[in-house]
Amino acid sequence: MTQTKATHCSVYRLRICRSPTQYALIALLSLVGVLSSCTNADILQADVATIVSVVDGDTIVLKVQNQTETVRLLGIDTPETVHPSKPIECFGPEASAFTKATL
Repeated sequence: MTQTKATHCSVYRLRICRSPTQYALIALLSLVGVLSSCTNADILQADVATIVSVVDGDTIVLKVQNQTETVRLLGIDTPETVHPSKPIECFGPEASAFTKATL
């Protein structure tokens, strides 16, 4: 902790210097606080889904509780292969094949 004198008045301001370990501890405690609030059984209960088909490299169709749902994979952007107004893009079929083989 260091003391610095403000230039515009005679009030001293305390500046707290934190180490990387202290920042990591603060982040960990924040994460524990958030996760501990997710203890409701309804939130933690997961439905089982079955993959029905792969539409393209970043879209799949799932069957959940006897209903089909089209799902876009989060964080994945592949070339288009089935877009109605766009032609098949380069490496689009390969991306679809990779998704089929992986899932």
